Amino acid sequence: QISLGWWDLFAESAGTYELILRRWPEEAGYAVRAGIDGVDIDPGPDEFLSDTTLDWYRGGRAIDISGAALKIDEQSLYMDLEEDATEAVFSVELTQGAHTLRAWFSGGNDVRTATVMAPYYVTIRKAL
Repeated sequence: QISLGWWDLFAESAGTYELILRRWPEEAGYAVRAGIDGVDIDPGPDEFLSDTTLDWYRGGRAIDISGAALKIDEQSLYMDLEEDATEAVFSVELTQGAHTLRAWFSGGNDVRTATVMAPYYVTIRKAL
């Protein structure tokens, strides 16, 4: 396992929730597995970032991601991802109260167990 994402959640009410995992911001529209060549947005001058550290925020490499998984409390879910998928959307039933979420994108020979990376963006919303 390379990198896992862990979050503590609190559901205000019981119900069905959508958990949406992304590698890139929704508005960027990039596929989960896609790389980014260069920079989309010029962050402008920043007194806290040197030219060297600013380079850490430019671009991104393509990663062989073929699935997404999550575990919330005792629920474990997995889905295959199409090559052009920009997100993975899971539907889960939650009780009111505290929950622990673990989520990751996977790839490799056994995509159900080979952890590649945690999603950088997780959106949680109650289903209507």
